[in-house]
Amino acid sequence: MKKKQPKGVRELKQEIGREIARRTRERRQKEFAEVITKDKVETYGDICAIFDGLSKKAKDSAVLDRIFTFARLGNSPTEILKIMEPEKQKEKL
Repeated sequence: MKKKQPKGVRELKQEIGREIARRTRERRQKEFAEVITKDKVETYGDICAIFDGLSKKAKDSAVLDRIFTFARLGNSPTEILKIMEPEKQKEKL
């Protein structure tokens, strides 16, 4: 049976989680604003900032469009999954 955490510990963990989420949002918004002012995409970080600036619906649409592109190129469903899924790192023993 799992022991219940004290209320103070739970509240502290929640507060830390909210603070991390807030700082992450602020950092992403700042990076996105900096990229938007540029004339062209220069680094991989710029691409990530643009992606982070998109809405969830736009991200889903971009992924769907990429899958359509691979399908039109004649890739099999297995090949598409291999391309789209990140490689799992092997565990070191």
